Amino acid sequence: MARFLFWNVNGRSLDSLIVPIVRDHRIHVVILIEPPSIETLETSLSAVGPFRRVPSRDRFRVYSRFRGNVFVPLTPHLTDDRSDFLQLRYPGMEDVILAITHGPDRRNYSQNYRAMFFARLALNIAGIEEGLAHRRTLVIGDMNASPFESELEGVLGLHAIQLDSLARGTSRVVLGDPHLFFLNPMWTCYSQSPPATYYWNNSGPHEHFWYMLDQVVFRPALRSRFRLPSLRIVSQSGSRSLLTTGGFPDTVNASDHLPVRFELTLQRASS
Repeated sequence: MARFLFWNVNGRSLDSLIVPIVRDHRIHVVILIEPPSIETLETSLSAVGPFRRVPSRDRFRVYSRFRGNVFVPLTPHLTDDRSDFLQLRYPGMEDVILAITHGPDRRNYSQNYRAMFFARLALNIAGIEEGLAHRRTLVIGDMNASPFESELEGVLGLHAIQLDSLARGTSRVVLGDPHLFFLNPMWTCYSQSPPATYYWNNSGPHEHFWYMLDQVVFRPALRSRFRLPSLRIVSQSGSRSLLTTGGFPDTVNASDHLPVRFELTLQRASS
């Protein structure tokens, strides 16, 4: 079993909040998005277990509790500073591809730019999968897009559909070409409290207020191994709430995003 926690900490050092979450949820892998410039979490996590930092791009920080160097860096065809790719190679288990991403936000980037970013991310993933000859892939990160937007659901993006939308098969044909699926379990979190990971009141005529920007999606090959009941938006760290008294993300004492945790069952490799 591998338990993951990921959090866009908005450049803040939140060790005192992260460590209790890691302890209480028995996390194995911690992934920070937009980490602080000074690294202190590896030392702080030693109070919980023997975590070590996994090399990654500056936009991310990855910490693993697994023994040994079980994460191997992967090189995509086209590189950028908003995505990173790792191979989880736990001894005796089938390997898993882990793509970490931080999508461009709509306030600073055009729709065309965002569309091109997700199209390239999908191409990079497909290339890595072809090289490793399997599609056991997880994509984790702050997508800066909602599950129902074209960057996530469309065939020109990740093509990540609702979990229950797939009756069978791993792809569908559009304009004569097959397009592989990702499955998106984050839809189930809309019924939780809080209902999403990011709150924004733009005072416009049409506003969602709560946005599911932070997501994990996976290929159908991992459907039976992803433990859906384990998927949670975390709003508590020990006795401290990550929310204000009004029920919104506490941007003063924590982050403007809420963390997400989930579990993945690792499967033994065939001999």
